[in-house]
Amino acid sequence: METRGSERRGIVIGAGCGLVGLSPWLVLGERLPLQNLWRTQTMPGAMPWAMVPLNQYYLPTILALLIVPGLIGGVVVRALRRPELRMPAGQGLLVFQVVAVVQSFAVLVPGLRLSGLAAVYVVGLAVICLLGLGIGQAVLWLIPSDRPADTALGLILAAAPLARWLIAPWELGLAPFGVPSALVVAVQWLPGLMVGLVLVWCTLRRQNRLRTWVVGALVVWLVPAAFDAASSAVARNTARDGLGAVADRAFELIRVFAGPGSSSLSGALLALGVGVAGSLGVWLVRKVRSPAQVEQR
Repeated sequence: METRGSERRGIVIGAGCGLVGLSPWLVLGERLPLQNLWRTQTMPGAMPWAMVPLNQYYLPTILALLIVPGLIGGVVVRALRRPELRMPAGQGLLVFQVVAVVQSFAVLVPGLRLSGLAAVYVVGLAVICLLGLGIGQAVLWLIPSDRPADTALGLILAAAPLARWLIAPWELGLAPFGVPSALVVAVQWLPGLMVGLVLVWCTLRRQNRLRTWVVGALVVWLVPAAFDAASSAVARNTARDGLGAVADRAFELIRVFAGPGSSSLSGALLALGVGVAGSLGVWLVRKVRSPAQVEQR
């Protein structure tokens, strides 16, 4: 009976985290965004109800809405100190998100014009959703781990999606003039700060592994740049020229978004700076305390 109770609890936690993760979209009315390939001219208020904002302009936001629930679920399971809840929580989250994604595709596909471009569009959105589901599950499993390196990896993977998730309501239409510039600047620095603090935490746990630092810096540097590059490449309708054109344009834009002076590179440097400064502080405190502890003995 206790095992069944734990399973139900985990499933509820997972489904609840999925609902919280979609809340930036659900609170806005859940109408499917306008589509370039829609069969008929339709006003925004007449679009069908959808649980996920499937649209080529919202690719990074879709990933964030599907990954952040894994972060929330992982933190909750770790806080409860019940690692056995990972399985049922992951199942509850996955079922909820699959239902949301399938429901959204069920209203999207019938409304699109029949064309090869529409097929590519649907496949591309499906790949993005599968990627988000997979990373969300990985994050949920990694964070409650007994190994600090695994926990750190889970938090690092969720850093950039969390920043995108926080501004999702504005990106999805909460503000008619877009995201406030002050909020954009603050959120741009969030992944770097979060990863830097994770590196300091690893030092506190005496698990200061080089691979964690390398992965953390690369994720903060390249993931936001890849988000922005892919979104910009698709949004410019390069898909009409084929997937090869989209890929070429995305790689071209990555050089811009990850190059010198970019916010992504600045975020990676911030993560390393916070990590080095914090780790140095931890080392100094330990060095000062060690002689004092010896004298007390």
